[in-house]
Amino acid sequence: MPKHGASQSAREIAARLRTGKDLAQIFAHCVSRTRDAVRLRFARSPFEAASRSLSEFTPLLLRVGVSFCFYGHGTFGFIYKESWVPFFSYFGISREWARFLEFVIGSIDYFVATLALLIPFPALFAYAAFWGAWTAFLRPLTGLGWWELFDRAGNFGVALAVLLLYFSVGFTNRQFKPSFPRLDSERKVVVVTRVLQITTALFLLGHAGLAIGQRKALLAHHIKRVAAMVGTHDPLQYLLRVSGLVDVSLMFVVLCYPASRILLLETDAPLIQRATLASPPYTVF
Repeated sequence: MPKHGASQSAREIAARLRTGKDLAQIFAHCVSRTRDAVRLRFARSPFEAASRSLSEFTPLLLRVGVSFCFYGHGTFGFIYKESWVPFFSYFGISREWARFLEFVIGSIDYFVATLALLIPFPALFAYAAFWGAWTAFLRPLTGLGWWELFDRAGNFGVALAVLLLYFSVGFTNRQFKPSFPRLDSERKVVVVTRVLQITTALFLLGHAGLAIGQRKALLAHHIKRVAAMVGTHDPLQYLLRVSGLVDVSLMFVVLCYPASRILLLETDAPLIQRATLASPPYTVF
């Protein structure tokens, strides 16, 4: 009986379509929907569309930034970095134990980096912000100077931005629940923008201090390579001073005019420099 009813309904629909009335209605409806969609698409300005895309892409970009930072530093732990030994010696840990602990730390960093990409949750970024700040603070603690701390602001600033993004939507009681909030409100945009603005300014300040005040050997080596590429023969001290002054200028620009293009310029320039001169490649992160 149901089969007979279904075939009868099919015959009725076919008969109605042959009259052309329903076809005309369907066609008019499709034309109307298409016209409304086109009007809505072109009613939005390109800036609104770009802003919407950026707000949807920013949380993922922040998560990738935290992940790459921990992948890069975890790699140092696996290959054993001699310059990390003083950090352990400060607490009375021998070189033999330092080698083992570097491997353990590298393994944990890789685990954190993978979770940040695949299974993010608030407590993970709380740990990432704390660990990034602690390892940066070890530099002045062991006599390397405060500029080293500021230069590593990105190691904890990005994770802190994600953590505050979680807090801004009331996730404080669900620290271990896998989730990643969207950047879909003005409050979240303000929170993330301010944290990244301060992070970028601190990074530029540290970079300038390493160039002008501390004259870090690795930075001097990079600047000499850049000078050789462009064919300039100015004294190294002069080039370091110019590099530092440029960083300070950019710092004031990002504090006074935190536009997205300025932030991209100021964060991409050192990244491009490190990517061009870094050897091996993972030192970029």
